Amino acid sequence: MISLVLKQYKEAALKFKKFTIPPLLLSAPATIMVEYAPPLFIAHVLNAVTKGEDSSVGALLPWIIGFIAVSWLGELIWRITIYLLNRGDAKVMAYLANKVFARLMEREYSFHTNNFAGSLVAKTNRYVSAFEPIADTIVFQIMGVGVAVIFALAVLVKTYWQIALLFVVVLSIYLVIIIYLTRKRLVMTKERAKLESQQTAQLADSIANAHTVKAFAKEKYEQKLFKQATQKLQDKRIQTWDYQNIPIDFVTTNMIIGLNGAALLGAIFAYNYSNIPAGSIYLIITYTILLTGRFWNVGRIIRNLENSLGNASEMAELLEEPIKITDQKISSKVASISDTPVEFKNVTFCYEDDTKKLFDNLSFKISRGEKVGVVGTSGGGKTSLTKLLLRFHEVNSGDIRINGVSAREMSQKELRSLISYVPQEPALFHRSIKENILYAKPNATQEDLEKVASESHSLDFIKKLPSGFQTLVGERGVKLSGGQRQRIAIARAMLKPADILILDEATSALDSHSEALIQDALWKLMENKTAIVIAHRLSTVQKMDRIIVLDQGIITEQGTHDELIANNSTYAMLWQRQTGGFIKY
Repeated sequence: MISLVLKQYKEAALKFKKFTIPPLLLSAPATIMVEYAPPLFIAHVLNAVTKGEDSSVGALLPWIIGFIAVSWLGELIWRITIYLLNRGDAKVMAYLANKVFARLMEREYSFHTNNFAGSLVAKTNRYVSAFEPIADTIVFQIMGVGVAVIFALAVLVKTYWQIALLFVVVLSIYLVIIIYLTRKRLVMTKERAKLESQQTAQLADSIANAHTVKAFAKEKYEQKLFKQATQKLQDKRIQTWDYQNIPIDFVTTNMIIGLNGAALLGAIFAYNYSNIPAGSIYLIITYTILLTGRFWNVGRIIRNLENSLGNASEMAELLEEPIKITDQKISSKVASISDTPVEFKNVTFCYEDDTKKLFDNLSFKISRGEKVGVVGTSGGGKTSLTKLLLRFHEVNSGDIRINGVSAREMSQKELRSLISYVPQEPALFHRSIKENILYAKPNATQEDLEKVASESHSLDFIKKLPSGFQTLVGERGVKLSGGQRQRIAIARAMLKPADILILDEATSALDSHSEALIQDALWKLMENKTAIVIAHRLSTVQKMDRIIVLDQGIITEQGTHDELIANNSTYAMLWQRQTGGFIKY
């Protein structure tokens, strides 16, 4: 998991290497100049004073100037490092966000139906935002401090090697202990990230369905579910923080206290028995304090990395999951006009979570310009038929051909550009009505916009809205009624230049009056198009060229309305139920 996140971040960082590589190289000299070089100048001054050497301002002025110059240069390099890193972080984070978004858009339909939108948003945000602390930790702590520590140890070896040896031994022991202790905490951190995603998903699910919550007076119930998710997260947070506070910080504190005490004792011993000058004693104490302070940095580095890596891990793993529906690597075939624009050829299909076949060797053809209605009982496969045609799912065997070309040999973009689709429950973007309609054809004119709005019987209610076409519809079109949303979706379909039209219960949300008004518009929409109309209301398909009756994934009968009525079978029974006013048992 750690290696996966770091691999993805590395690939992203190298795309902007002129901003990301220099900070790695500059942080170490900047740290040395700001923190570790100045004590060397001070030590020289102390030695000159305590040894009775010339300690006049003139004699010591070069060292004072050197002290100021090195400190100033170090600060300058620091500013440059931060300047570049800020831009590198921003560019990489923008790249990661775009990469994740593109990947999510590439994912198959089933992926999005199986994942909460709120959870995906939370995972994306954590994945993108985690890069900054990881990059900062690597640049400033691992590279900057790491090299500086080596520099300080080299100075201590030259000054009093025993102290340097003691520090190396203690640091080695500390690293072994900390790495051992943090392995368990890393698991806790990953578990905490999952619980955070679950909490976010619960929140998003409840808010997105606020209308249903209120309709059923289930506010308290939803609060209870959210409270349960919050409680689990709270417990995991406390467990993680306690583990950091008690065993890890306890070890770190005692290591620091012990090493500082040993260094102080060693410095006193060296001064009394080894004739080490005062400046060297100052270096021993100063460097030891600086170095032991890095013990806290080691713990903080590990803690920051594990937190950030844990936050990024879920999305990193999702990014590596193979996409189930992909375009062939060979050049996509472009479907041309054909006498048989739609053909199902021995199609077998079942959903991933179901072993029962929904379709078994399903075959039928639709001629160019033919208007075909598809009816049947609920769960019979009507909507699944449209999803296969749009390649939202992959068939298990057999083939679906569009204008004589296998759907799998076409790019998904090319395939779906040939089809205009109005789903049973159209979802609108939280954008203006104009933007939602123009989604099908962004370069359409205002005249085109008003024409389709008029033909879909949307123009009248749009003009009555405060901002007309610029009215925001709310999340998923919540500010509009079901019928209004449906008419906007129909207007959008009218605007799309496609030869194949799929209407999946396109009038289901309309009242009888609105349905009657829009039927003529739908027939106009279907002119010169091959149309597949999924319908529950049989009146919608009564005038179709052909009606296919599906039952449990099997075509039980097909023909015109009159032919099917004459058969006195499933269709006739459904027609009687809808027109007779009573359902007979």
